[in-house]
Amino acid sequence: MPAVLLENSIFSGSVWLAAFAIPYLFLIGVACITDVRERRIPNWLVGVLALFGLFFSIGARTLLPGIASAIAGLGAGLIIWLPFYMLGVLGAGDVKFFAACAAWLGPNGAWQAALLSALVGGALAIAFLLRDSRLASTLMQFAIIPWTRSLDIETMRTMTPERTRRQLPYGVALGVGALLAARFPTLLS
Repeated sequence: MPAVLLENSIFSGSVWLAAFAIPYLFLIGVACITDVRERRIPNWLVGVLALFGLFFSIGARTLLPGIASAIAGLGAGLIIWLPFYMLGVLGAGDVKFFAACAAWLGPNGAWQAALLSALVGGALAIAFLLRDSRLASTLMQFAIIPWTRSLDIETMRTMTPERTRRQLPYGVALGVGALLAARFPTLLS
């Protein structure tokens, strides 16, 4: 087994380690479906995902380095997205979900997954704006600001973080980013 296995390359390595891709895909899929349907990710699901991430990390390394990698990944996942929760942009379930995913990836993989998640989240946000036909009106409001020196208050209301969080299942973007980082560990290198 290579010394640096990405920081946990889930989809490569030994057959035993590659078998962990099945619960990783399944748990992330269930979390994404739950987030789309209910706009929440249950704590039990996050706990199971984190626990399996710990087992995967120990299997990918020896006991102590595996535990250290899983804890460091989990901590990095929390540190990356916690400020967004504190600003009211993300829900607590989203932050915990990403941290559990990062337990699989280790700290370096967590940073890569976060960047990929942000890109996917931006695309998802644009798709939601297009779906709700608010993109054109929002862009128009910003375009006329220099001439009117004001912004329609209704546009401001629709852009609040609370409304965006209610409508945008950001857990999907976080899950896709984590999957991409696991499958393509050198994508952003």
